[in-house]
Amino acid sequence: MIIGKFGPKTFETSQNKILTFRDFSVSGDLNTSTEEASQKKPATTVKGPGLLKINAELQLLARLGVDVQAEIDSWFAIKDSKITYPFVLCGKAVSLNSFLLTNCESADYVITKAGTAPVIASAVLKLEFTEYLPPGASRSSNGKNNSAAGVKSSVSVSNPYKVPTTTQKAAAKRVNKGMSG
Repeated sequence: MIIGKFGPKTFETSQNKILTFRDFSVSGDLNTSTEEASQKKPATTVKGPGLLKINAELQLLARLGVDVQAEIDSWFAIKDSKITYPFVLCGKAVSLNSFLLTNCESADYVITKAGTAPVIASAVLKLEFTEYLPPGASRSSNGKNNSAAGVKSSVSVSNPYKVPTTTQKAAAKRVNKGMSG
């Protein structure tokens, strides 16, 4: 059963392999600033929603079918590749935007002997993901990305607010009989 997915990686439980979260959290903040006022409490200005962050901790256990060293190496390679992917949890994307793996940390190694060679029997892998919006992209109030592939457009839009011209205003005036002078 697949519990989650990030790009080529899956979090799963099956007869051959168990790779799930030991700890998982999603957090988001609201960007605000304060404006000082003399003899008063500072005013708060809300700038907008911040980026979502995901923290996950995986217990990598060789006895549960996980190649510990290969798993660690592949996560570090994803971080270094700088490629974004949707983060899917229980069949649903956590956000409309993709995420970037921003930090990997492996710790708590347990090493055993397999034959004559040392092998990593277990380790803990801590992963941090940050929601990614490309430069120039903006998020509308409905959460949809308002940028064509995240690229700023150099095309100017005339009359973006659809303000009527003087001619259009004159044509739209109504005439009240008995009010003409």
